[in-house]
Amino acid sequence: MLQVGTTSTIAAFLQRVGRSGHALRATPKGRLFPLTLDELVTGAALLRAVGRGELDRTPQPGRPLDILAQQLVAECAHPWDEDGLYDLATRAWPCRDLAREDFDRCLELHARGRYACCTATASTAACAARGARG
Repeated sequence: MLQVGTTSTIAAFLQRVGRSGHALRATPKGRLFPLTLDELVTGAALLRAVGRGELDRTPQPGRPLDILAQQLVAECAHPWDEDGLYDLATRAWPCRDLAREDFDRCLELHARGRYACCTATASTAACAARGARG
């Protein structure tokens, strides 16, 4: 694999190199060709980090409701009550401070679709103005 210029992250570089060795018992190999002096310095730091086994830090979002929604759908394969699901959700670090109201809105979204937010936050007239079926 030839990488012209540097990648924005260590993970992106490792992924590109890793894809280059998709043969049985092949060792992935890559070469980095910086185009500027700045890229030379960045590339040297990148290769040093790879040599040490360091990876980029991935920031964890707080209360990721999109992930919670996916998890709620997956948990529907098991018998749960809403309190049990809320307790399970708040045991996960990103949702440790999830308000019960946000959790309930997420459940309502699955139960009633995108119009669920209208009943909790707006009057029937406001929902009608937005084209919803309050």
